[in-house]
Amino acid sequence: MGDKTRSLNLTDVTTALDLALDALRAADTDTAYRVCGTSAALLQGVQLPVGDIDILLTSREDVDTFAAALSSFPCLYTAAWIPESSQYFARFEVNGVEVELSTVERQADADTMECVGSGPWQHHVLITCGSHHVPVVRLELRLVSELLRDRADRYDPLLDHLGTHGFDSDLLQRAMNAHHIPAHHQRPVQDRLGVPSPPLAPADSNPEPSDPLGRAGASLLASRPGEAVDTDCYQVIVYGGVAVPRCCAAVCLLASALLPPVHVEEGSRVSAGNW
Repeated sequence: MGDKTRSLNLTDVTTALDLALDALRAADTDTAYRVCGTSAALLQGVQLPVGDIDILLTSREDVDTFAAALSSFPCLYTAAWIPESSQYFARFEVNGVEVELSTVERQADADTMECVGSGPWQHHVLITCGSHHVPVVRLELRLVSELLRDRADRYDPLLDHLGTHGFDSDLLQRAMNAHHIPAHHQRPVQDRLGVPSPPLAPADSNPEPSDPLGRAGASLLASRPGEAVDTDCYQVIVYGGVAVPRCCAAVCLLASALLPPVHVEEGSRVSAGNW
């Protein structure tokens, strides 16, 4: 079996992948696939820890086809459905390296996920590996996967590589947004790659006055002290610049917190005259 405790080098990955793809070619099948995970990053020149080769396929039939092509190699995990991860998955050992075949059967609207939806099929580059031109998922998507897992030993080399060789800023930002990467994990990307923070909503050129009560705010600010104003859903009383909802609980709480102590009867109308 492959030694998972040892990080694979580029020769390990290219040799095993070349053998696996030779076997697939010998089966005379046109099976679409993508290489993803850390091995995809290594193939693109990023020096980071790699434990295996991950090959993404579009259907369970394609997993079975690829698995049949690898039947001369030791099978470590027979193709089977894994409900916890929504994967149809198989694992083989090829030249001492674990090669994993898998679908990922989850829906995604975004095109910026590394292994889900259209992302890996749309955003990839071709890398020469032996006699094969191998489609590998773009580094921007891999970086976001590592940020999501908070694996600094993986995302630091990716940041270094992208900073040196360039990257698609829009794709990276959209991927971080799609994954809801928290601000503290986006900060190293912004600091080291110059990716801007997500833009704020544009300011209104004609802003309404400060209006904590929604659309009623303009009429409240124009009201006279003690005047009752009807909003869309309730009536409020204006006193000293404070708009008080006409309901017993809110009246009592605001009266005790903001104004001199007075006695307020449940359900009574509060105005400047009796406050």
